[in-house]
Amino acid sequence: MADGGAVPGIMIREAEEEQALDIVALGEKIFRNSWNEQMVNTSIYGSYDKVLVAMMGDELVGYLIYTAPCEDCELLRIAVENSHRKCGIGKRLIQEMIKQCAKKAGENIFLEVRESNETAIGLYEKMGFQEISRRKDYYREPKEDAVIMKLENIVGINF
Repeated sequence: MADGGAVPGIMIREAEEEQALDIVALGEKIFRNSWNEQMVNTSIYGSYDKVLVAMMGDELVGYLIYTAPCEDCELLRIAVENSHRKCGIGKRLIQEMIKQCAKKAGENIFLEVRESNETAIGLYEKMGFQEISRRKDYYREPKEDAVIMKLENIVGINF
């Protein structure tokens, strides 16, 4: 699934099994508690989960994992290589997730994010997500609240 967008040379598509180790490696650079290969493969082959990758040629520069078991979808993980941040890759991954969820009759997308992750919160707000609640001390190392955000009525969203 090729897509046109602001970042030339970037293609967003569904992940393949041989990319699991690259996804794990990028996750280990970004997250304190990265997913392992089994967890990533479970999502690649899961009935409800999808793993999207952002590719620049043969290089994986970002990924997004979401689940869509019903009309409520949830963004589980999103990561972009540090050297490719602020280029619109995260936005394009989220746009593709929204399109796919809407095609499956999804209505809402939820996510949680560390309250200190102002960059991610800013991106989510630009994409139309709104804070709906907080989970006190949800994250550890360091301990902080999770901001719960929701994007409603995704079927009518156009990019």
